[in-house]
Amino acid sequence: SEISEDEMTYALVSASSMADGYLSRRYGLPLKSWSYDLIQAVCDIAGYLLIKRNGFNPEVYDANWVSKYNAALRWLDDVGNRRIHPVLVDAGHPLVPYAGDTNVLDDPRSWGLVMGSRPWGAGTYRSFR
Repeated sequence: SEISEDEMTYALVSASSMADGYLSRRYGLPLKSWSYDLIQAVCDIAGYLLIKRNGFNPEVYDANWVSKYNAALRWLDDVGNRRIHPVLVDAGHPLVPYAGDTNVLDDPRSWGLVMGSRPWGAGTYRSFR
């Protein structure tokens, strides 16, 4: 039987959601950019979900889909547990600002204070000896 575009979209969304579960252990989501190995893992999972929905025989000719699915889940688990380091850029973890940044409004987490920036002048900080 032929697979509809809606079924393909559903499988890709489901596979992406499954991948997010693994990736969220390590990265802030959504990702800004990702490598082809993540795309391949999501596609392998989606392919397996489509084959499984339409009925398949893993002992005869569909074993390749099962092995690809299992390999994709292992890869995602390894990424989430920091055993593999793909090229991914997340959007959830802001970069630490430059230490010389003195604009407090641009530094809502006050990293400048931690990094040594003194926006109110050197006399503001007192010694606690």
